[in-house]
Amino acid sequence: MSKPILHSHPLRAELEQAVDKSYAHPRTSCPHLQRDGWYYWLHNPGTAARDVLVRSRSLDDFGKLADNSSDGVEVVFDLNEEANMSLYMWSFSPSGRYWNAILQESGWVDRGVWGMAGNLTADLQE
Repeated sequence: MSKPILHSHPLRAELEQAVDKSYAHPRTSCPHLQRDGWYYWLHNPGTAARDVLVRSRSLDDFGKLADNSSDGVEVVFDLNEEANMSLYMWSFSPSGRYWNAILQESGWVDRGVWGMAGNLTADLQE
């Protein structure tokens, strides 16, 4: 009953634009220093659907998104090209050698648990 009323409301388009604008800003989590000597954090420029896990050796690079112009910042994990997949949870082992992630697909938890050792920029599928 409410859908026809909401869809036909004259201010619906303006409200949608206001909500979109409130979420379209850069967001960055706190950096975490891991035992491998790298700082890790989540970053979203405000236009991406999902956060990107990035890392850097220095806090001077904190908040920068890894691209060709940002020296020192590397993308570790990016699911923005996957239509129905998101990074639900991630953590490092106490030694800092292993990284584990739980992926969520279309609202379902436990799609898979991925882990990697050593070079965290290597292909996760291996």
